[in-house]
Amino acid sequence: IYTKSYSIKNKIDKKEIVELLPQIEIPFYFRKINLKDGSDVSNYLLRLRGYTQELVDLFNLRYSEFFKRVVFPIYDHSQRLVGFQGRDITGTNDLKILTQPKGFKKNLILYNYHQVKYEKSIVLVEGPVDCHKSYQFNSVALLGKIISRDQINLLMQMNNLKTIYIGLDPDAGQQISKLISEFCPFYEVKIIQLPKNKKDLGECSIEQANYYIENAINYKNIYGQLPAL
Repeated sequence: IYTKSYSIKNKIDKKEIVELLPQIEIPFYFRKINLKDGSDVSNYLLRLRGYTQELVDLFNLRYSEFFKRVVFPIYDHSQRLVGFQGRDITGTNDLKILTQPKGFKKNLILYNYHQVKYEKSIVLVEGPVDCHKSYQFNSVALLGKIISRDQINLLMQMNNLKTIYIGLDPDAGQQISKLISEFCPFYEVKIIQLPKNKKDLGECSIEQANYYIENAINYKNIYGQLPAL
């Protein structure tokens, strides 16, 4: 662990103990992905998920042939590789999403934070695929449905941050209310609303995701009128 000092938005200087996850390396058998090669993973990403080669390269996506999983490398705030999330592409594995290494502490990480930590706005989503589809708006993913105090602190350390778009799945209503209450005093907060036939941004095309983000609802003017949690 290491100690760092920073000032959070209420202007109270404090020291936070930030736990560093162990750095790892990409296994040699996690191969790079070429969407033009006609492989199973290429068909999955291109035809079923609407990926482009630009997205694949931007997030350094890999493929595990043995486990039949597309692999999302996870980096910490300093761009150190600290984990992987593998997504089954066959639709037959009971464990659709597998996070490694064993015991990985997702609550300490915001996926893609290292690429957007100097931006003025971010989109907060649940998983890597949601993040990829909304990458043009500086997305970060919780790697789950619940935001931790460590993840909130990471956002608070973004000195340039002015606007937070909340793009959690529609079934995370209580968590969305919590985030609105947490961030409204300090940031412009906007809520992304999806049509009923889309359960998350990951099901959208990049163009659709951009449209829903651009038309997000601004909650700043109704802060204080929100029901207590």
